[in-house]
Amino acid sequence: SISKFDYRPDCNNKLLYTFTDRSIGATSWNWEFGDGSTFSGQTPPAHSFPSNGTYVVSLTTSNGTCTYKHSRTIIVSDNIPDFTASAKEGCKSFTPTFTSTITDPQFITQYLWNFGDGIERDGGSSGSASFTYTEAGNYNITLITVDTFGCRHSVTKNNFIRVNGPEAYFSSLNNYGCKGMIPSFTDSTITDGIHSIV
Repeated sequence: SISKFDYRPDCNNKLLYTFTDRSIGATSWNWEFGDGSTFSGQTPPAHSFPSNGTYVVSLTTSNGTCTYKHSRTIIVSDNIPDFTASAKEGCKSFTPTFTSTITDPQFITQYLWNFGDGIERDGGSSGSASFTYTEAGNYNITLITVDTFGCRHSVTKNNFIRVNGPEAYFSSLNNYGCKGMIPSFTDSTITDGIHSIV
């Protein structure tokens, strides 16, 4: 017989894995999960590993004459995303760079960013992205990661970015007239809510 198997984690519980036998010509199956637990049979129940870590999972099959053992190394990790910013506060136009600090980036195939404007942007397979803020205010930042199994995980940091700067505006009481007119302007600049206009 030839021992083969596939596996995938539960997207909602990264300690829980499902194993699927792909062996050829086998009549008996014995599983070892690398954490001291075993199972005899073709289809094991979903297996819960005790903690994050590296486990060598082995499947030994036999066809009554020949026995074959196949092992695969599984890295169990929650892969909860996290990120930092090159700066968290600045004046508009403000362009910070965001960098993912996920534990095992080799398992991430896609990064999706929401920079606080309600738009989800595809960051590809790079863990870094930049965004220019042209309006003052506080912004919530969300990072969504997609791993090699297609599982999505996200983290949101509220009020993570602060952009300062007034919004310049003025009005005129007399917008047109004969040459020599003296127009009157009124400053209507809006503050950013924190800093006074000087």
